[in-house]
Amino acid sequence: MMPKFESILSTILVLSLTASISWAQFADIEPLPGAPYSSSATVPPTLSKVFTGTYTGSGTGREAQARDALAQMKDDFDKTGIGMDAVINVRGYLKVLSTDLEENATAMAEWNAAFNDAFGDNTLPPTRTTFGVYELADPEAVIAIEAVAAVPAQSGVEGVPFNANPKALTLETEHQPVSMTAPFSSMVLTSGILADPVSDEPRAFGDMAQQTTSALKKLEAALRHWGLTPQDVVYVRSLLSPEVIEDVTEPVPVDFAGYQEAFDAYWASNFRDSPPTAEFAAPGFNSTGRIVEIEFYAVFPDSASHTFAGDDSLSYLHRREGSETSFLNRSAAIARDASMVWFAGVIDQTRDHIHSQAVNALLTLEERMMNAGVSFENIVQLRAYLQIENGFRTDFNDWNTAYKRFFNAPSVNPEKPIRTAFPVISIPGTAVIELEAIGVK
Repeated sequence: MMPKFESILSTILVLSLTASISWAQFADIEPLPGAPYSSSATVPPTLSKVFTGTYTGSGTGREAQARDALAQMKDDFDKTGIGMDAVINVRGYLKVLSTDLEENATAMAEWNAAFNDAFGDNTLPPTRTTFGVYELADPEAVIAIEAVAAVPAQSGVEGVPFNANPKALTLETEHQPVSMTAPFSSMVLTSGILADPVSDEPRAFGDMAQQTTSALKKLEAALRHWGLTPQDVVYVRSLLSPEVIEDVTEPVPVDFAGYQEAFDAYWASNFRDSPPTAEFAAPGFNSTGRIVEIEFYAVFPDSASHTFAGDDSLSYLHRREGSETSFLNRSAAIARDASMVWFAGVIDQTRDHIHSQAVNALLTLEERMMNAGVSFENIVQLRAYLQIENGFRTDFNDWNTAYKRFFNAPSVNPEKPIRTAFPVISIPGTAVIELEAIGVK
């Protein structure tokens, strides 16, 4: 007869192995017919959320690099006890040279082949967003990949708290930093933040290092509003751009070195290693002189005090803060009891104008939201990627006009999400705008 102690150990091992076989059962994933990815993924508060940095691979060609990057991700997840079927959201940043449809179709086919091999065994694949970028931190890379996963508390996945925050954990990995929130954690998400000008002169925002430092300090101010510090940050997203140099028509390299120096110095000054960070470069707002935009995700160290109890049903799920005169908010706090819903990127190819494509994409997003049980009032974060065609000011204003039909509209939906809108190189197919969102319910 097996000794009682050994029997208990065997039972724990069997339960652990069983849990690692079918992670996706814990998140509610809505399929998207005809697509290699899913429409939405709902993560209940009982699950831990896992965030990665951007993986880049080696090899010749985009498909080979994508396979290697995904293999690195799998290796990191295997080392921490997380299966790839725990992944609920993926972003692919494809380095492309132009908006040429044939080039982009080839890039998407190569990316799809690697993605399908990595997630094809899943009962349902994760949600996904893909678009073309200008440059990546690794000059040899032609694709970068990041992911969000969701794992149950009883999974046995262990991490080390960031200093005094027991809700924010870092996992021991080999290839990229990976962080994890504890179950029932209240989170703060921010809009993409741009640097302040360094002088009164036009386009006087400083170099890459100065702008990176400025944006990070502004994000720190958003954290302070909620009583948080950089110690509580679990994920960072940095969107960089090349400088626009007068009379220079050749492609200008992005100053990744200046960004990295300022970025590393910021976290060192806050006595911690850098959080998992997703990085890519695209045109962005460089026509205005601003060449970096950064987002934070952070977690409250004591989420029991952030249930927002006693408020109406909307405020119970989340609270927002920002300028009353702005059509978006600076940051939003999500209650510990709320489920978070990740939506796949949405495009529209039936129209030929950025405004009409944006309206149709938002209507498609609304259909997917209804299937997931989310309303526009409960969209916390919205991201828009724009392929600027007619000029920055015109196309960006057209996007904002479409946005205001669905958000910050007193008679329809007065709520304002946090938002990042960023011009990129290309969008799949003939689309010129792609939208992705996170909602709560």
